[in-house]
Amino acid sequence: FLYSSMVSGIVLIVFSVLYMFWFRSIQDRIPFATVMLRTATCITATYPAMTITAFFALLLSIMYYMFFFALMLMFKDLPGMFVLFILMFYWSGEVFQNCVHTV
Repeated sequence: FLYSSMVSGIVLIVFSVLYMFWFRSIQDRIPFATVMLRTATCITATYPAMTITAFFALLLSIMYYMFFFALMLMFKDLPGMFVLFILMFYWSGEVFQNCVHTV
């Protein structure tokens, strides 16, 4: 018990030191992140349709993924079709995501 506690403590100390170095390295970027967050908040408050569009796109994509998952379950016995469905699923998901981002 004592040995595992010491190993866990050493690992925790190592991660704490790494976290401290990480925080010191990004500390000068915090004001820029604050400005970016304020800008994004102002844009979102000015154009609420953007949030509504994203929400409906999320619902549509969830329904599409459920449909695609049902299709994959129907063809699970054919390995070639299953691989083809996985590739089509990935491609269509990326296209859908890019369409939402550009609209």
